Amino acid sequence: MGFMSSCDLTICSVDDTTKLKREKLEQYAFQSIDNAPGEESAQGWANIDNFFDCEWRESPPEKGEWLTFAWRRDKRSVQAAVLRKRVEEQLASYEAKGLKVKKKEVKEQVKSTLLAKADPVPSAVDCAVSMKSGLLLIASTSKGNLEAIEGLLGSSFGVEVHQKTTEADVAGMFVQIFQEGIQTEYEGASYTLSYADQMTLVGDSSDDKAAITIKNDRETVGHALDNEFTIQKIRVNLSKNDEEAFTWNFFLKYDQGQLSIHSVRLPAPEGNDDYKDDQDAMFVFRMDLFETLVNILCQIFEMKE
Repeated sequence: MGFMSSCDLTICSVDDTTKLKREKLEQYAFQSIDNAPGEESAQGWANIDNFFDCEWRESPPEKGEWLTFAWRRDKRSVQAAVLRKRVEEQLASYEAKGLKVKKKEVKEQVKSTLLAKADPVPSAVDCAVSMKSGLLLIASTSKGNLEAIEGLLGSSFGVEVHQKTTEADVAGMFVQIFQEGIQTEYEGASYTLSYADQMTLVGDSSDDKAAITIKNDRETVGHALDNEFTIQKIRVNLSKNDEEAFTWNFFLKYDQGQLSIHSVRLPAPEGNDDYKDDQDAMFVFRMDLFETLVNILCQIFEMKE
């Protein structure tokens, strides 16, 4: 999933947008490993509109103020149970012939053979940088994906990537969102961040952390909070107070000091249909909505580099 559908979201920034050049995207474009059976994985940049297009023939990466690209990775893998089975069979074959071999060497040989027969599985993550502000949005919250994307951005463009973090009392703010909501002003308009319908809470037991998910039951949530459970993940609405249709819906998760955004659904205000026949215009329209959302969240939770 990417920016044109419901997606997870990580908020970052880059230190120097002047280093972001289309020719660098093309230089570090994804290269297939279909004809390289010994390779386990490959990564590179591709077209955000079609990650199989690694030459930007279908559409350009520039969309309004945004430079867009997909991080593509193709990866071969072997199921652990299959590998173990083949290794045991190969070891038994050597033993029957009276040959002594090291299991580690056999495992490496078998794995290499199986990988050569496996098709690479492609995956992609949407990325977009505002060339005006340096805001970088990544449609993923996976730690592994983010580390790979940040590393490739650094080697491709020579930029530093900074993920937005917060030192606010997020746990307490989650309770406030549930109980009464949080009001804020942004660009002359008033917004409310409020509880939608679902949350996950965690509580310390004598052995480990117990987690419960509660939906459409405010009484049970209140009871859990009274018993020292902490809200870890909460589905919320961010609504523009004078425009009922202008509402974002998403999950906020706070775990180990990190605030993350999940399953973002954008509002569909009047005028949305004006862009349905123009893919690039629709993309820019949606990115404006994403940018408004993240700027408001950064304001509420005091998120900084």
